[in-house]
Amino acid sequence: MRSSLLFTFAVLFLLSCTSKNIERTLNDVESYIRERPDSALTVLDSIDRDLLKSRKLRSHHALLFAMALDKNYIDVSDDSLALVALNWYDRHGDRKYKARALYYLGLSYYYSQDYDRAILELTKAEKIAEFSDSLYWGMINSLQGHTYSNTYNNVEELNCVQKAYEIYSAIKNERLMDVSLCRLACIYMNQGKYEQAEPIFRQLMEKDNASDWVLGNTLCSYAYLKVNQQDSEPEEIMLMYEKAFERFGYEYMTTKDWWAYALVLSQLGRQEDSQNLVVQLETMDTTSAPAYWKYRLSKNNGDKASALEYLEKSCELDNKVIARALSQSLSLTQRDFHEAQSDIAEYKLKIRALIFYLVLTASLLFIFVFSAVIIVKRRKYKEEKENYMQYVDEITRQLNELRKKDIPSLKRKYLELYKSRFENIRDLCDNYLQFKGKDNAEKQMYSKVVSMVDELRAEMQERVRFEEMLDADLNGVMTTIRRDVKMKETDYVIFRYLIIGFDATTISRLIDTSVNTIYIRKSRIKRYIEESDSVQKTTLLEMMS
Repeated sequence: MRSSLLFTFAVLFLLSCTSKNIERTLNDVESYIRERPDSALTVLDSIDRDLLKSRKLRSHHALLFAMALDKNYIDVSDDSLALVALNWYDRHGDRKYKARALYYLGLSYYYSQDYDRAILELTKAEKIAEFSDSLYWGMINSLQGHTYSNTYNNVEELNCVQKAYEIYSAIKNERLMDVSLCRLACIYMNQGKYEQAEPIFRQLMEKDNASDWVLGNTLCSYAYLKVNQQDSEPEEIMLMYEKAFERFGYEYMTTKDWWAYALVLSQLGRQEDSQNLVVQLETMDTTSAPAYWKYRLSKNNGDKASALEYLEKSCELDNKVIARALSQSLSLTQRDFHEAQSDIAEYKLKIRALIFYLVLTASLLFIFVFSAVIIVKRRKYKEEKENYMQYVDEITRQLNELRKKDIPSLKRKYLELYKSRFENIRDLCDNYLQFKGKDNAEKQMYSKVVSMVDELRAEMQERVRFEEMLDADLNGVMTTIRRDVKMKETDYVIFRYLIIGFDATTISRLIDTSVNTIYIRKSRIKRYIEESDSVQKTTLLEMMS
């Protein structure tokens, strides 16, 4: 018996020593992971996972591993590492580690193109990092900018990148300041604000210590800007391209940069080189861009007939304007919803902590504090109920006003009559249906929400009128898909809502089914289109994205 106890103590002592050694190793890795990420990744990968006995060690290792992968430019769409870290840091440890875990969780969703979930986690991370970790606060805003860029929300992208630049300026991180400045210039350029973008590009080009990434992207982007400016000299633009090629090769040239380069070659009289490059680009670029650049090339060569033909084709293919407008509105609503959800989650955590504290206090103090909390909660709930009822009444009033408006164009009718209505109602549903059945005031509110949703659903069921409107504004899209792609009627209904810009939650409520069913049917619709013989399959798929 005595020998058995001694053996047990010996094993526990050895495990304790091993855990302390691993903890020291992880702390050491954290101290140099930013300067030597390759060495950090090697050390982290060599640690035996079986020796990570505690949740704290596993969480610290997972967080550092996610950080090392990111610092080594390895894109990871798997959220498992970040979730391991978050499950611990959500309740334990320094809040800055929770913010980092949320950042890498959002990053994994960004790489998997699940932008809604990415914005949700990044919104949570930003609220924490603002008061605990300035570097990651800037990184979070920068990643939010990328996410909004991929949802065509240029306004929010600009806001996020500007905020990131201000944060990096405050902590005097010159490298990340330059990166943010380059991105700001590119955003201004993409918005056609050349007078704001050009000074920034010039400033970065004149810097002696700019990084290769900043200088390479600046040269290529500034050249692209000059190509799109009137009265630009092709010789000056070619010098920028040659400087970029000489120093960086073709590393920072994108497809749109190559199209611009082909046009410059043509402007300089190098028609054979330009044509050879165009032939290569045609096999690579599946967007509507080739038609636009062929228009400019034909115009430069004096071929007015071909220029007009390509210009018309470019206009026919460019349906992204509608998608961008709808996506921007949707992204703003999603961002506001995610912020509200984040506030609710923090509120629940505070309540749990308060309850835990109350349980540990003396009985008399417990009764006093508990009573005070109940009073405060009841008062707050009463105020919230009154605010909710006022908000529902205001939304109802706005809907009534919209019904009376004389809307001159079909496109505006989509945005105002359908989209704006549903965004308001969706916020009400998502945030307030949880209160269903609690008391009379909340039941009344729930009843109003139900009636508003039923009203919208009844309007959208006017299939013939709805499809005629889509065909008129989107070049016969419903006629095309019904002719070329054989599906069930429900699939056509879902396709209509997808190209308008509704998300899965919206559609599920409109046709009274589950969100998972919508995702399954969306994948099936994409497969039907891909397997069809339709010449418009690429356009149909783009309109669903």
